[in-house]
Amino acid sequence: MSKEKSFIYLIQIILGFFILFASDIQAQLPKPTLTIETDFFGKKTLKDSPIDELKNSSAKITSLNFKGSFSYPFIADQGNRIFFIEAQYRQRYFVYHNWPANLSKEIDHLHEINLSFTLYQNIGRNWAMSLNVTPQLASNFEEKKLSKEDFKFQGAIVFEKQFSEKWRLGFGAAYSTTFGKPIPIPLITFSYDSGNKWYAYGNLPAEMNIFYRLSNYFDLGFITKADGGMYHVPETYPEETKIKDPELQYVSILFGPSIKFKYSRFELFFRGGLAYQKYGLYDGTKELKDYQYEFKLGHSLNGNLKIHF
Repeated sequence: MSKEKSFIYLIQIILGFFILFASDIQAQLPKPTLTIETDFFGKKTLKDSPIDELKNSSAKITSLNFKGSFSYPFIADQGNRIFFIEAQYRQRYFVYHNWPANLSKEIDHLHEINLSFTLYQNIGRNWAMSLNVTPQLASNFEEKKLSKEDFKFQGAIVFEKQFSEKWRLGFGAAYSTTFGKPIPIPLITFSYDSGNKWYAYGNLPAEMNIFYRLSNYFDLGFITKADGGMYHVPETYPEETKIKDPELQYVSILFGPSIKFKYSRFELFFRGGLAYQKYGLYDGTKELKDYQYEFKLGHSLNGNLKIHF
């Protein structure tokens, strides 16, 4: 994956989570929501390592992600204007298996703190707008003090149109300093509800969900979900590498079956299947080809609990 493709792809991934607010608003007015989510990626072997010590080796990696967030909506004008504030914390763990001793000082944890502000506004017949800004801290927090490289900024705007009782489609653009020089990135959102058993929603290409209502409590479906980010990782690589601004880029893609359980104020998701993972090192915005790790497909499991207050 080239630097330019990674740049475009990851901005769409990272900004995807707040764009989906607008799809839920049409069904019912939002409530304060606590979300707890975890991802488990089983042992994966390297696909093609650029490092000689890892070629044809039995080196593998296991990873675990944890995320907690709380969103609060301020509703005005009978739901025609809604302002969201969301606080989110995420931690990523990496466990290395059969890793060469001279490469043992690898990154084993990453932290991410987001404070997101989103405005949803009806702007005319069947039209609505979503505007978001998200300051972010993304680092391994190995330094005693925060540096400017730990801070990132993201934003997006999306316009949506209700074409019918079943279909809603949105388009817009994203902006981010996460990867250095920012450029506008196109975004597309959609939601569909047959009014009976089938429904779907997503933010392409970051996430797509298709569900079938089995009962009032259970839905069964299929999901493709991408995730990723860029993290400042100081105090990791020795001075002789001459890496002045080490930044780790992380990408994962999960696809497989999903089941949703709904009861009262609670929603519980389980998603499983195959997953793709890749991470690579950058010096600022410069890709370091000798530190790019791509892994073979392996199994993964995601759990997500939402509590609406």
